[in-house]
Amino acid sequence: MAVINFTLNGRAQRIDVANEMPLLWVLRDTLNLTGTKFGCGVAMCGACTVHIDGQPARSCATQASAIAGKTAGDVATGEVLLAGPDERLPDVAQRMLDHGTSHAVVVEPRTGRPVGVLSTLDIAGILGWGLG
Repeated sequence: MAVINFTLNGRAQRIDVANEMPLLWVLRDTLNLTGTKFGCGVAMCGACTVHIDGQPARSCATQASAIAGKTAGDVATGEVLLAGPDERLPDVAQRMLDHGTSHAVVVEPRTGRPVGVLSTLDIAGILGWGLG
């Protein structure tokens, strides 16, 4: 086990996990951030994509040790789309709720390539509604 300090979605984190633990399970099991999904488990499908240093990274194939010392938003997940630093619901989440949409595909801005999916259950969990 190792203590790893890093910044996630603009907030300082300190976790005690095995260095080789996949970042996906750090996010989902240790930090309870379920917006990053398990898909194929071999870094092919993109369901587990997060951003590290502004670049897409497959969290199922990224070890926890790779994020040690990352600061000031260097690690970002889909949750950052749902609840920004000011705790307001960003436009994408508000539009999903307004239009009764159950899912939205998140794409890379430059390529339009899908990198993840947000659901209304993800939004509910972020807001603490206890549905997801």
